[in-house]
Amino acid sequence: MKKLLSLGLVISICLTIFSQEKPILVKELTENLLPKKLKFKGEFIEAKKWSDVTGENLLLISRLGPYRAPSKEINGALASNVDLFAYQFLLNNSKPVLLWEFYDSVKNCNVDMFIGLLPNSTIITDLNKNGLTETTIIYRKSCRGDVSPSDMSILIFEGKKPYRLKGQMYSRDALGKPDESFQCDLSKFGLEKYNKKTFEYFKAQI
Repeated sequence: MKKLLSLGLVISICLTIFSQEKPILVKELTENLLPKKLKFKGEFIEAKKWSDVTGENLLLISRLGPYRAPSKEINGALASNVDLFAYQFLLNNSKPVLLWEFYDSVKNCNVDMFIGLLPNSTIITDLNKNGLTETTIIYRKSCRGDVSPSDMSILIFEGKKPYRLKGQMYSRDALGKPDESFQCDLSKFGLEKYNKKTFEYFKAQI
């Protein structure tokens, strides 16, 4: 059910985004263009700036680690942590004002670990056209020593109000190897590669 919901919500989001008449004007920022008073944890990943009815907004995403988990050992191996942070600020005053902050992590992992964004998946929209934008972030995380799929989360903030869907990513072992590139534009998505066997597998998860 989680796999089905994850795929369905991504497709729904993509369809709605590309049906908008007036896309939000979003500027990509490098780290050296961030306001000097802006504070965040970890290493810079990406930042975006745009305006809505609340004024000028800035989204910043960063990651900390992997770093050793304090005094943690699993099966004789040292364990590690890695953290993902997302912040949205309002820039209407001389000092950035934090609108919301999000944090997730992989903890106490002694095998292969990762947490990070899906490529091209951070999107700014105004789907209900009320002037208040939605911020969408899609990311995956894993701690695994085998070929099991990563966990995936779709996070949407409208102002301070959060929505979140958690599930698992496409399983290559169960469904075969898909296109490596993540593509939100459904005109380029290639649904024909997801054959009858694929959807029978998703149905079996309900």
